[in-house]
Amino acid sequence: MNIDITHFKALAADGRSMTDIVVRSGPLPSPAEVLGDRTARFTISTEREDRDGDTISVKGWQTQDFERNPVVLWGHDQGSLPIGRVTQIGVEGRSLKATVEFVPADVPIAGQMAEAVFRMVQSGFLHATSVGFKPREWDLSDRKGGSVDFKRQELLELSIVSVPSNADCIAEPARKSVEAIEDKSDSNAVTSPEAAEGQVAKAAAAKARRARALRLIMLGN
Repeated sequence: MNIDITHFKALAADGRSMTDIVVRSGPLPSPAEVLGDRTARFTISTEREDRDGDTISVKGWQTQDFERNPVVLWGHDQGSLPIGRVTQIGVEGRSLKATVEFVPADVPIAGQMAEAVFRMVQSGFLHATSVGFKPREWDLSDRKGGSVDFKRQELLELSIVSVPSNADCIAEPARKSVEAIEDKSDSNAVTSPEAAEGQVAKAAAAKARRARALRLIMLGN
């Protein structure tokens, strides 16, 4: 099951099993460094505390299994072809960074999408990434009304996204827009693990519909 950190905290506090859980989060906003032809370097995780008090230890990242199949996705869409691959990944200071090589533009289907994403990264229209990981060790805290500190986590996938699952991972104007939407939806906040799972299922269905529509648009071009 794919969930965000908020839903993870609800399940962890309830003592639920985490064996099939994949958590999705995102880094701080960081413009990509375009290194050369179809290659860019991204900051994909930092140790900065987010607005909910949650942290991810950079030294706790386990990337060995990911490096055996280091594909890069668009928007966590595992049902579509990858748009690139990671050629180098590692900790630099208090950040986890990855170098991404985008699929060549002349590759059928995948190349069109990769070309569009690469051009937007190159032009500065896209500069956010989001990671999917399996928590291995964590501590729950009452900091800021309830937070989690991930101590060890296994990297499963890396995506380039327009709006990461963590609002702190996007540029300031977009972050404020997301916060405004979240404030309006407080009355519908998740109050139980069962409700969280229901919201996750609805979100997954909506994302699948958007992905299918995007693929049709790309094929039409």
